[in-house]
Amino acid sequence: MPHNIGTDCRVSIDRAGRYIEAVPLFWLNYRHPDGRFAVVAVVEATALIQARMKAAVTGLDQGLEFVVGHELDEESARQIPDDMIGRLLDDGDLRRLERIITRKKPAAPSVRRRAAVKRSAGKQ
Repeated sequence: MPHNIGTDCRVSIDRAGRYIEAVPLFWLNYRHPDGRFAVVAVVEATALIQARMKAAVTGLDQGLEFVVGHELDEESARQIPDDMIGRLLDDGDLRRLERIITRKKPAAPSVRRRAAVKRSAGKQ
C-alpha cells in the first residue's frame, strides 16, 4: 500500500528513497508554579500524552507545570526549524520563530502585473 505523505507533518526518507516514518509535532506550553509563562517545547510524538511523557522523562519540562499542548498542523510543522525541535524554546527562540512564521511572501507575478496595469491606466 503506498504511503500518503499529504497528511504527515514530518517525514524521513532513507537512502533508498523510501518513507520510513511520519511523526507529528506537538507544541507544549509550561508555566512557573506562580502561574507565569515559562517556556515552550516542540516535541515529535504520535500523541499528546507521548509528547508530555517524552518531555518529562528527558527532563525537558524542568519540573515546570504543563499548561496546554496541541498537535501542529502540517503547514505549521513545516515552519519549525529542526534546531527548535526537542528542546525548550525561550523568549528569543519564540521571537525568531514568530519572524519565520510571519515572514510575508512576495506577491505572485499575476498580482504584480495587475497592479502595474492599474497604475499605468490611471496615468492616462
